[in-house]
Amino acid sequence: MNYPVFMKKVEEYAEQGDADELRVFIHNLAREVKQSDRDDFLTLLSDCCNIVPETKKKSNTICIY
Repeated sequence: MNYPVFMKKVEEYAEQGDADELRVFIHNLAREVKQSDRDDFLTLLSDCCNIVPETKKKSNTICIY
């Protein structure tokens, strides 16, 4: 399957899923991430979800979890 077709399918599935289903998907995907890629995965996830890691929080920062 070529990239544009793949991405279109991913978008279709993501739009159909509710928050709990997407949460389970992310959890299952995280189980497959190699140790060497875990920091990159967490960076992508935190950027997507507007999460500020504890180590970078300021006292007046509001995080959305």
